[in-house]
Amino acid sequence: MSALVLVSTSAQRRALLAQLGLSFTVAAPKLEEETLKAEWGLDEALADLALRKAQTVRVDYPDALLLGCDTMVVADGQPLGKSADLPAARQMLQALSGRVHQVKSGLALLLPDGRSFQETVTTQVQMKNLTEGLIEAYLATHESKNRAGSYAIQGRGVALTAGIQGSYTNVVGMPLEVLCQWLAEIGEEPFGYE
Repeated sequence: MSALVLVSTSAQRRALLAQLGLSFTVAAPKLEEETLKAEWGLDEALADLALRKAQTVRVDYPDALLLGCDTMVVADGQPLGKSADLPAARQMLQALSGRVHQVKSGLALLLPDGRSFQETVTTQVQMKNLTEGLIEAYLATHESKNRAGSYAIQGRGVALTAGIQGSYTNVVGMPLEVLCQWLAEIGEEPFGYE
């Protein structure tokens, strides 16, 4: 398999790639400003941001496959960021309670020859009707810290959800199904053998 560089410091994304048995290097994106292009739709802007992240390390890894990703939670068409503190996390979980929201990940794979793949994947997540007691118990786990939507479905946050429609790995932080498809298209098997 060609050298693969994950241009992200996300522990969840590292764990997802490791789940496939892929060998990869981790590099922090060198993007000064992680903003979405306002003139584009959200899906297009997320895929573009993922590509821009990957491009920032091309000079350091000229012969590698560069993988960029950016994930956000969207409710009522509005992006929800990562909560700054426990009161903000509480408020976010209260707002998501009993409702469907979307988790969107812009994913980009930049090839050494300059070609790229880009896509934004959306997963629908149905949250349970969350009691104040359940919210407080979840906040006490500290799992909401630094999480889009203030929960982690791959952890104890699964107890807050009633179900999903779409890619589970997308909700965790990166749609592996799409990555595997791209790797197959360029002749790279995801398990490192043919």
